[in-house]
Amino acid sequence: MVKGSDAFSGQGNGKTIEVEQIVFTRNGQPIFILAVDEDEDALTLYDANGSPIAEFTATEDGNGLAIYHANGNISVTISALEVGGGIMVFNRDGKPIASLGTVNDDGLIAILSPTGQLRWSAP
Repeated sequence: MVKGSDAFSGQGNGKTIEVEQIVFTRNGQPIFILAVDEDEDALTLYDANGSPIAEFTATEDGNGLAIYHANGNISVTISALEVGGGIMVFNRDGKPIASLGTVNDDGLIAILSPTGQLRWSAP
């Protein structure tokens, strides 16, 4: 099943297909979605219940990976941007609680409370 744009372009023997989004389903639930637009390209994987498991993204500014809790909330993100890389960890409610990354070519570690207040950081 192809969702989104139905604009196909055949190049050679039809080896090139241009679409905005391709959705693969099983029993009516998405299994993975490949989406392309002018701002972001993404591949999202889903479990049998249709909840997201992981998402790979590529943007003009960099690339990323997000992994989700079983409840559908985000759990961990890993980013590789022009300004540096980073890892963010979220609690089961999807609130950020820890980060490790780069700021102005220097390292940064931060621990947050569930309400978003800074508990500890270095430097």
